[in-house]
Amino acid sequence: MFKQLFLFNSLGDKDAVKHFSDVIISGLAELTGKQISIGKVESSFLLEQKYDYFCEVDFESKDKMNELFSTKIGKQLSKEVANFHKNITIISINYNIK
Repeated sequence: MFKQLFLFNSLGDKDAVKHFSDVIISGLAELTGKQISIGKVESSFLLEQKYDYFCEVDFESKDKMNELFSTKIGKQLSKEVANFHKNITIISINYNIK
């Protein structure tokens, strides 16, 4: 299994929260064919960067993730995430270690 964790900081911009939900989360759901839930970050006191919301996306493998992101939807989503880079931190976790 391969996961990507999306940590989101609105930086006080309410439009950014709507964009995260309506564009990024919706795009991830469309890309994966799965419902993506958003969690509110209740505490991140040990982190210098504070986050407001969080979601995680599961993929069968890193190769499958790369395959999905090379589709038209995936490329559009990648552009949206790149344009939104000040608000999002992405952490990738590979559980397929041998």
